[in-house]
Amino acid sequence: MARFVIGNDKLFGQIQEQLGSLNAVLQENLIGIRVVKAFVRESAEKSRYTRLNDELVSANMKTIRAIRNTFPFIFLLSNLVTLAVFGYGGAQVIGNRFSIGELVAFNSYLVLLFSPFC
Repeated sequence: MARFVIGNDKLFGQIQEQLGSLNAVLQENLIGIRVVKAFVRESAEKSRYTRLNDELVSANMKTIRAIRNTFPFIFLLSNLVTLAVFGYGGAQVIGNRFSIGELVAFNSYLVLLFSPFC
């Protein structure tokens, strides 16, 4: 998980920068629409916006590929940990070392650890 975040931090920052550039071009064109039309710059501004938009789509696709390759591993890991907790915890509950409520609480904390945004 840490490798995913560290490895893709640059990519996420690049997406934010490109989105900012795209919004800046759009704002410039909306505010200066009279100037753009007066100097017959519609096609140049349209191609500029399209180029920036295509770059943003490309960067977003790289991010989607990175997520696609990483998240199945994270879900497998979280399921294996849950299985181990229930296996070991079930044995401890049967041996009266702790209660079912403690096992459920511990598993709930693990769920928060593996998926803090849910």
